[in-house]
Amino acid sequence: MFRGRVWHTVFCGAPGDGWTGPPGRDSNEWRGNDFSDAELVDVDFRDIDLGAQRWPTDADEYALIDRVDERTAEATAAIRDAPAGSWPDPLLAAQAVDFVRTGRPRDPKGFVLIRRRELGHRLPPQVRDRLWALLVTAYSNDQEQAPAPR
Repeated sequence: MFRGRVWHTVFCGAPGDGWTGPPGRDSNEWRGNDFSDAELVDVDFRDIDLGAQRWPTDADEYALIDRVDERTAEATAAIRDAPAGSWPDPLLAAQAVDFVRTGRPRDPKGFVLIRRRELGHRLPPQVRDRLWALLVTAYSNDQEQAPAPR
């Protein structure tokens, strides 16, 4: 069980990024780790099945999202097509969305763990909340359902 603040950490399920595994082992088993009492700050999970872990239960702060390319394309279009002046800084908002698409590692099933507070951290909270709504809250999950944080 992980508790408290986990800060600037990368968890790896397979060797890479300069790390090599012990002889005879090409991956780390990552299943059932409990992050429910942790605050995850700038944390990446690489080559780890995110759905097989327990996450903080605050669904307003943490979300596992699937179909990242679809979600980010729709969010980018919503920002681009919004009436002039409706986004305080549309360029920064679009950059935050692009970071979710290109800068967040995806698990082997295509899911990404995002944290609202880190979503466009330089943006005003109300803009961050609108991005959260575009990417998480208002998005239709009529295809494969994202595993709920447990």
